Amino acid sequence: MSKPDLRFVPEQMDAGWFTDVLRHIGHDVTVEAVTSHPIGTGQSAHSERFTLSYRGEAGRAPSTLVGKLPAPDPTSRATGHTHGSYAREIAFYQDLEPTVSIPTPDCFYLDFNPENSDFVLLLEDLAALQGDQMAGCDIATAKAAMTSVAGLHGPRFGDETLLDYPIFAAARAASQVAAGSDQPPMFTMFWNEFVKRYEDRLSPAIRDLGEAFLEHYPAYASEYPGPKTLIHGDYRLDNLLIGGPLETPSVHAVDWQTVNVGCAAHDVACFIGAGLQLEDRRRSEEGLVRHWLDALGEFGVTDYSFEQAWDDYRWSSFAGYVMAVIASILVVRTDRGDDMFMVMAHRHGQQAIDLGALELIKNGR
Repeated sequence: MSKPDLRFVPEQMDAGWFTDVLRHIGHDVTVEAVTSHPIGTGQSAHSERFTLSYRGEAGRAPSTLVGKLPAPDPTSRATGHTHGSYAREIAFYQDLEPTVSIPTPDCFYLDFNPENSDFVLLLEDLAALQGDQMAGCDIATAKAAMTSVAGLHGPRFGDETLLDYPIFAAARAASQVAAGSDQPPMFTMFWNEFVKRYEDRLSPAIRDLGEAFLEHYPAYASEYPGPKTLIHGDYRLDNLLIGGPLETPSVHAVDWQTVNVGCAAHDVACFIGAGLQLEDRRRSEEGLVRHWLDALGEFGVTDYSFEQAWDDYRWSSFAGYVMAVIASILVVRTDRGDDMFMVMAHRHGQQAIDLGALELIKNGR
């Protein structure tokens, strides 16, 4: 059976189209009706839950699916295309997910047009709770998140063939071109606009940190010299689905638009820095880094010392701060988005201050 036409607007994804999709992937069913409603809080893409009713027996066909689709907002959608983030998410499910062990929703179906980044992902509906970055989480959830992300980092840790994947080879070539141009990095370009937009909400200490960091940003952004692996790139509570009992929660990662090759501690610092309230983070971060290292050991990663991991974690504490500045300017502005970016900037800024990260970057690796 030929592949169905590419549809990515919920109103156009009707019963006939879902029937064609499900038959294409091996379900001999007829979809009689489809209802849907938006879910999630994403700004760079759109998520929709589809409920399907069938004529006759449904067999093993799903009753609900989560559709990941391009953002309806033109600015966010253009960003997803020009920065390759939609292509990265497709590449993760198509090429990378089978090679790692991080829990993610199963992907039933995907389609992608590389010319304009129109795409559709139909994912397993886990009916789990989306994490709330602004509220934060408890230590049991944080430990589960560390175990989960080790399943991304561990299987490909130190794997030099990762850069052979087309999505990363193309991005590396583009970054080398950008590095040789006179164009300043996005953090530098967007900093003044970020400060002007949020001047009434940024604390003096967090603003001053950014001003001091500007001078040293090139050193921060230099290529990581240690063992590289797959990283999520935006591993935070809003991008996790949490289920199971409170004492032993399960954590599934979604939103793979920033998947990359780099320093594994980037994901660890992103999660801990924004996912925990201040005092919880200060009390627990060393133990959580050790817990993550132990989980890496289950994948045979035994030559990455705590001392190296801790320095990488300290260095990476600026990652969420940088993300807050860049993403806040690139995506469509919303009230919740503004609140979230302020949480990111302040929590990660304080994390970097507590860890002496700026001094580490000044002294070099």
